[in-house]
Amino acid sequence: MLDSFENLLETLKTEDEIGKVIRTHIHFENAINHFLFIALEKPQNLKNVKLDYYGKINLAACLGLPEDIIKPLISIGKIRNSFAHNLDNKIDTDKINNFFNSFSNKSKEEMIQNCINKNPPWFPEAKSWKDIAMAERFFVMCFSLFSEIRSAITVLEFNKKELQLKIEHTDLKAKFNQ
Repeated sequence: MLDSFENLLETLKTEDEIGKVIRTHIHFENAINHFLFIALEKPQNLKNVKLDYYGKINLAACLGLPEDIIKPLISIGKIRNSFAHNLDNKIDTDKINNFFNSFSNKSKEEMIQNCINKNPPWFPEAKSWKDIAMAERFFVMCFSLFSEIRSAITVLEFNKKELQLKIEHTDLKAKFNQ
């Protein structure tokens, strides 16, 4: 089952940076698993394939996960790994900038516009992206990436259902034309 925005929001609100990064990564891996489950003909067989996070991303890319999502997923994986192997790690400027730069130009523009021009209550004083604290930027980027993955899953579900309906329609036509 795909995680909800509410679950991700609760994770991103936590104060503990290690927990926030690791649990957020789990939400992304769960979303990739969901994408794979829908995209694969026999997803139950995926359990027998020993794929790590990056292997799942690459398989999802082969199955149509949009290219614009791949780089940010890899970036959040690198952030997660840095936290998993170092207790003193922090969400710092370099990590945030690398994560931000992994997004497409369109996604970056949308994130900035949503934070600056729409004046959401959580960034009322922000005049530019640089006015937003690192933790809040991380929040925005994670929420944006999760939205993009959910959108890709919705498109995949729609396309799969449309194909199924076309096949059923063709079968019915063939049946009645006999």
